[in-house]
Amino acid sequence: MITYNGLIKLGFDPSEFKLSNSVASNRQTYISYWGSNKPEPSIEEIEQAEQVYIAEAQAQAEAKAQLRTSVI
Repeated sequence: MITYNGLIKLGFDPSEFKLSNSVASNRQTYISYWGSNKPEPSIEEIEQAEQVYIAEAQAQAEAKAQLRTSVI
């Protein structure tokens, strides 16, 4: 799946792309505008970057939770 966070994790700026979905695309997210001078990444690359983003966000949340419990 194409995600905003996946594209950001790959190093793209939000001004370089626009994501959309429509009934015609069965509500699947797609890149409706690509303005980067870099090649558009594959869905697989975006999905892998999204998984890295999720793992980092979970680790950060766990670290914050541990910090809160260690302070109390």
